[in-house]
Amino acid sequence: MSGETEEQPSGLTPDHVLRFVRALLDEHDRRYEQRFVAQEKAVDTALLSMNERLAGMNEFRSTLQDQQRTFVSRSDVDTRLQALVERLDGTAALLAGVGSKVDGMQARRQGAGNLAGGLMLGAGFLVGAAGVVVAVVR
Repeated sequence: MSGETEEQPSGLTPDHVLRFVRALLDEHDRRYEQRFVAQEKAVDTALLSMNERLAGMNEFRSTLQDQQRTFVSRSDVDTRLQALVERLDGTAALLAGVGSKVDGMQARRQGAGNLAGGLMLGAGFLVGAAGVVVAVVR
């Protein structure tokens, strides 16, 4: 019996122990290899997911930049608004002038109406007076 000594009556020899330790180390190596492969797949999946997310974020940024290029700047809006306010002020002044002209025309029309009424009254008075004179003379 090779490897047996009297000090090891259990039947375990150094060869048995060596084979057991090697088998144990081989099993650990397989487990470590499996873990490494699993971790490598997980890292690859996470990196792929992150790259997809970053690509989506870059696309979103690009969309925002395109939008920003099409927006009107604040200074352009302020300039256009100021020009519109000035035009409205000019239009309001023009309308005020037109309003005063309309008021003057209405006053003249009313005066003309009053004059026509006075003339009609005068004519009526003359016709009445002429009628009285004709009636008295007859």
